[in-house]
Amino acid sequence: MKNSKLKILVSFVTSALFLTLVFHNLALAQETSESDDQPTLESDIDCVSEFELTRLEAEAGDPEAQFSLAWSYEIGQDVEMDKALAVKWYRLAAEQGYALAQLNLGLSYKWGEGVEKDLVESLNWLRKAAAQNEPTALFAVGLAYGYGLAVEKNRETSLKWFRQAAEAGHMDAMYNLALAYDSGEGLPQDKTEAFKWYLLAAEKGQVKAQFNLAVSYETGDGTPVNTVEAMKWYGKAAVRDHPGAQFNLGLSFYKGDGAPIDRDEGLKWIRRAANNKLPEAINFLKQLKKKPSISIFDLFN
Repeated sequence: MKNSKLKILVSFVTSALFLTLVFHNLALAQETSESDDQPTLESDIDCVSEFELTRLEAEAGDPEAQFSLAWSYEIGQDVEMDKALAVKWYRLAAEQGYALAQLNLGLSYKWGEGVEKDLVESLNWLRKAAAQNEPTALFAVGLAYGYGLAVEKNRETSLKWFRQAAEAGHMDAMYNLALAYDSGEGLPQDKTEAFKWYLLAAEKGQVKAQFNLAVSYETGDGTPVNTVEAMKWYGKAAVRDHPGAQFNLGLSFYKGDGAPIDRDEGLKWIRRAANNKLPEAINFLKQLKKKPSISIFDLFN
């Protein structure tokens, strides 16, 4: 985008700079030879900020620049935050068919940021972005059907949109599709298919999917039992502060499932889960305090 910005800048600014430089050079030619430190077009360009370059491109009608300018206004990057101006520039880019601008304009209408809240208009723009296979827009339309936002609530239609979003790479859509297969709500129950989507979502970093994937490995739900893999995925979710994963990882260390027994490490993770107010972890520590020598099997029997 940097090269395109320079190209647009030249088309916008060159006329004024060119005339200035021409007359300047003519005057110099009459008096002396060209100086080594004579101003150049390149040096003038270097003085223009990245934000100003983007603004010039946006005003010239470039949809990518309009989107970038809108984003700057939305988050207050290099300019004072202004949600209304963000919406203005999102709209200009969206009207040119720029999918990410259509998505963000739809979300602005959904949350009422920079524009009056309007769920119907929100869904209108989200659909336009979804028509271009924008993953987050596909997921958002699925959520609209799932919750009945500006459209009649329909679980099956919601899942169709989730599937499209999942196939486009959206990790939360993958997770929701896995849940549907796992529970049999809206789709025929299929633990193997649930495991498949949990794995895909977990690999993309969806923390709840990482936890459910670990449970699947531990219990053999949709896949052969593998306590080593279970512990690995509990660990990934635990370091991201998932209380259930912290507790189960602690139990794995405590019992020696998937790794050698390490009760100190186990208690460390169980305490973290308790600090995150997980009832099972709090109860475990209470019982352990009453009977320090009790076995973990007795704690759950």
